Amino acid sequence: MNTYRNIRKRQRHADADEDLSFSRSRARSLVLEANLIENPLEKFELDKIIQLEQLELVLESYKGSQLPLELRQWCFQVVEKHTRQDYESAGIWSASGKKAELRSEAARYLLVRHYPLMTLIGFVHYRFTIENLENVLYIYELHVIDGYQGLGVGKKVVQILELLGRLTKMRKMMLTVFKRNKDATRFYKEKLGFSLDASSPQFFGDMECKYEILSKDLMSFSEDCTSKNSLIRSKLFRVHEYLN
Repeated sequence: MNTYRNIRKRQRHADADEDLSFSRSRARSLVLEANLIENPLEKFELDKIIQLEQLELVLESYKGSQLPLELRQWCFQVVEKHTRQDYESAGIWSASGKKAELRSEAARYLLVRHYPLMTLIGFVHYRFTIENLENVLYIYELHVIDGYQGLGVGKKVVQILELLGRLTKMRKMMLTVFKRNKDATRFYKEKLGFSLDASSPQFFGDMECKYEILSKDLMSFSEDCTSKNSLIRSKLFRVHEYLN
């Protein structure tokens, strides 16, 4: 009887390893497919002109390698102005590092212009990538310049990214937010439905960390995402304990 139980136990472990291997392979495949898309707005025939209550927007899509130098420099200047102090408070600001991040082959951009003058008013830097063995759309930077904040621009851009994430079959959308930026935290959690991700540092006892990792499920409207997130967090905590 014990021999039979051991055989069944080994079989369950083998099945779990096979499922995990398939899941990893599937995630990598979906990220690769998404990154091969030249222009997601054109691929999925999404509107490039967006009408908000008080203004009209024009969206432009770029890969990191295709973004013209002057536009990348503009993006860097906006990041430096808006969040340099946040990065410095966490001890992780590096101008050269941020510039390298912005010009990465993996980077994706949506630039936002105010129609009809076509003035640049914001941008989002995002990526299709793997996080904790899952295929995700990760928002690296989202900025709207002074004078255009509070008009729904950022919310609309994130909604478009959410749609892109669903269309490319990403499991969830993720981002990192600095704790000291209370407005951004409220914006993502209260207006856009993000919640703490299972991989956020405080779940591993790092209460002094200056940032949180947020996520939003893109795969299911009916799933109990809180229970699912708790299960993932438990697994990640065990891995963290093992590695340390």
